[in-house]
Amino acid sequence: MVDGHPERFQETQVDQVDPGQAMQEFADWVKSLGADPIFMAWPAHFDFVWVDLYFSLYEVENPFSYKPLDQISYIAGTQKKPTIVKGSRSKGTLNIPLTWEQEAALVHNALADAIAQRNGFVQTLKDTNNPGA
Repeated sequence: MVDGHPERFQETQVDQVDPGQAMQEFADWVKSLGADPIFMAWPAHFDFVWVDLYFSLYEVENPFSYKPLDQISYIAGTQKKPTIVKGSRSKGTLNIPLTWEQEAALVHNALADAIAQRNGFVQTLKDTNNPGA
């Protein structure tokens, strides 16, 4: 990470807090949203494991329970096209509009990347006529 994105590493050195405190604040924030949260990511099978590990490591209740939603799997379902996806950003045989994946917006900053993924998923919901969008 330091070699590929030194500016991102420098960002992690500013305003540091204890990891246990950070995980508790994250859990409290998620709970404050008042909904039944679902952890959505692309790829969820990678990201959820790390987040859950940190909740467990710092003895903080995981507000997501065990409900990760993989964005690429959701897209495969909307297209009724099961696919084998290799690699974390692979699309396999899926035809995914750029507005759904927001790949151009990913800058390897955790908050910016999360916002880009959220925007892409909201657009996916809108384009597939999901009433929850």
